[in-house]
Amino acid sequence: MVMDRCQESLRQHVLFASLPDGRILSFEQFVARKDITLNSLSQGFLRITNEQFPLYALENEGNCRGERVLHDPDGQTVYRGWLGDSESDDIIDTRHHPDWLNIDDRIGVRFSGEGQSVYHNRHYYKPYRAIADDLTLSHQDRPRALARGQVAGIFAALILPERTAEATQIASLCVAKGSDETICLITEGFLAAANFSRAHTLCHFSIEAGDWVTVFPGSSVELAEGIATYCVSLQSQSPCLLESSHTLTAIGTIRIDTLPDGGLFASNVGTDKAQVKIRTGKGSKRLNSIGPGRVKKIA
Repeated sequence: MVMDRCQESLRQHVLFASLPDGRILSFEQFVARKDITLNSLSQGFLRITNEQFPLYALENEGNCRGERVLHDPDGQTVYRGWLGDSESDDIIDTRHHPDWLNIDDRIGVRFSGEGQSVYHNRHYYKPYRAIADDLTLSHQDRPRALARGQVAGIFAALILPERTAEATQIASLCVAKGSDETICLITEGFLAAANFSRAHTLCHFSIEAGDWVTVFPGSSVELAEGIATYCVSLQSQSPCLLESSHTLTAIGTIRIDTLPDGGLFASNVGTDKAQVKIRTGKGSKRLNSIGPGRVKKIA
């Protein structure tokens, strides 16, 4: 989605992908359309009900028990819900760039942003609606000057419903950025990408390659010197969501083209002999050797 905000002074780019297993990938950034001063910016806002209904809590796994437990890389904090008499009763805690948070061992978020995370344990309400806390994953409160075309507020998140803090901590979110008008998010089993420009674009996204690299039908990836560069063709202002088909590792400089039906072609684009190993399940691997300049169907 592309939308102009703040009297058309900022252009907002949004990618939102709901995965089949309930996880969610989300991305947002702002691009200045003219020279401006950005006073503050909040991204990744969640409102968390913190009411107390004892009978309901007994029947619903502790929900509405009058407290929330926020887990972060440094431990956990309990925030109790109650009504206060003034704003001085509120508790506002700031966390410096955590890469994950989890609430009650029930919902987790892996994320990256330019601001700090703020948990507002609210007790004073005027008017009263409900006892609820506010969690802002990335908040920037210092004014900054932006020149026309400058990008601000790059924020990405992987939302994990029904996940414990331990599961949240080991989940992966990789932000593979290309140009200012494209983005790619990769997590276990899925790749979501978007082209925000008005032109059909062959998008390239580079990340550090681990021991094993995931490939996705309808895309290609080149592996060289510890870098994996994914290539996806996207129409103007269009997204895509790809599900992984294979996991592999390579020695040498290799390009892997993955067909829509899951077929794999490996091209040795280096000057030395290359090897590709495909993980086939239960820890087994299939080895393929490819000479310089050669192309081989490996799956």
